[in-house]
Amino acid sequence: MKRLRQLVLLTLAAVAVNACTAAGAFAGTFMIEDREEKIQSVTIAAVGDNLIHESIYKKAYDRKTDTYDFYHMYDPVRERISSYDIAVINQETVFVADRRQISSYPCFGTPCEIGDAIVNAGFDIVLGATNHTWGKGEYGVNTMLGYWRDHYPAITLLGIHESMEDYDAVDY
Repeated sequence: MKRLRQLVLLTLAAVAVNACTAAGAFAGTFMIEDREEKIQSVTIAAVGDNLIHESIYKKAYDRKTDTYDFYHMYDPVRERISSYDIAVINQETVFVADRRQISSYPCFGTPCEIGDAIVNAGFDIVLGATNHTWGKGEYGVNTMLGYWRDHYPAITLLGIHESMEDYDAVDY
């Protein structure tokens, strides 16, 4: 029954994300009836698109330390996002570690530090498959996969995969 409940939650998250894509954001509470445990509720928020243009990454850049700090950009929503049981974000642009690959439209390359800010804001699930996923080719996809795997393995990255085995696995 626990596995079924987890699959239901994953399905509800997918529904929320579809609503997010259509409406820009979604938040809601879902009730799940379990014969063994009565009624439970799950709160879900889904937002998108986290589309990082040049004006955004330039504002986050600190010349003194040659680093990017996106944390403050999520301050207005951090408390609200963190209050949900499941929070999903559509990361529209791929991450790049090589500073020379940072770029805006049409071939977006976003500094990896955006991932730290996403996690700090309270997001649990990151959607990585967008029309900009291949903007930096294999390098961008591999950098994004590696970033989440190496820095935040507890965060669920959906939509891009390292292998067919990973693709076939159900994340919950």
